[in-house]
Amino acid sequence: MTSLHNFSNHLQSITKEQWDNLFVLVDQLHHSKINNGVKSIETHQLLFDAIETIISLGLLVKFDYTKCKLVDQVLESNNYNDLDTLDVCKILTVIIRKDKFVFNTIQTYFEMGVWTKLLERLKYLHQ
Repeated sequence: MTSLHNFSNHLQSITKEQWDNLFVLVDQLHHSKINNGVKSIETHQLLFDAIETIISLGLLVKFDYTKCKLVDQVLESNNYNDLDTLDVCKILTVIIRKDKFVFNTIQTYFEMGVWTKLLERLKYLHQ
């Protein structure tokens, strides 16, 4: 996990090639979700590949995620366009951390379309 203090510098250290590795998965995930459904093995493998890539890129943020209301605010408004990279990464962190304690959190947010929207927002911000 990357500290909030170092997050901006860390983002600058991520190369275009590294971002592209994530964005290829975003495109494949979107395509698989449409063609194979959200519960297919291929779609799930792509989702977990995307999670591994997010973790390896250091996009999870070290902060008090237990008090973060951002996920609820975004779900209520359904507005992803105002999110910056830090906001997206905080939400991803909350979902991934929550899944360790609440079974199927990642799956639920994926089925709701949250994962796709967050990853597409990252793609928009960094492509």
